[in-house]
Amino acid sequence: MIGDRGPTGGWIIHDKGNEADGWRYLEAAPEDQTPLSWRHQGLMPWGCNGKTIPGARYTTIGTGMRNTSAILRECEEPDTAARMCANYRGGDKDDWFLPSLDELNAIYRHLHKHDLGGFGLGEYWSSSETSKGYAWYYNFTNGKQLYCNKWPKHRVRCVRAFSETPDAPLQPIPVSAIPPVPLTAPGPLPKGRVLE
Repeated sequence: MIGDRGPTGGWIIHDKGNEADGWRYLEAAPEDQTPLSWRHQGLMPWGCNGKTIPGARYTTIGTGMRNTSAILRECEEPDTAARMCANYRGGDKDDWFLPSLDELNAIYRHLHKHDLGGFGLGEYWSSSETSKGYAWYYNFTNGKQLYCNKWPKHRVRCVRAFSETPDAPLQPIPVSAIPPVPLTAPGPLPKGRVLE
């Protein structure tokens, strides 16, 4: 159930109601992968600023794993938000990924707004890129979703997908299940979008 503890000690943020594609639940890690700090010490950039990664433009629930794979494939920088999640081994699991924008929104709504999960204030990276090579992030201080260049350092909270059957292997999300990404350029940078 959403808000319950997951198998690695994290927090369940989504239940899709079936086990299609090898998973049913999304679990946020029990703590940030970036330590609480002042002046951005220990925080991470999205990485590969100025480079577009079309395979990482998905925003919906269930697409963070796909975005993260694309980032790791196309961005060779060693210290990035996506690579931090790929290297994370919480609960002895190696299937963590950087959440998509909507997955990050679920974290904000189901955990942070209910004082669960020990989140810091400030910005958290999503794995979702815009069509011009910017990346989306979520400000947990005011609930706004914005996008920016990829060099600023923000917080990271990783996510994993799992099934009710713990040993069920995760299957990649089929391309046919995800609508094509429009290649139109975004307008001017928004002042912020507030989601309830």
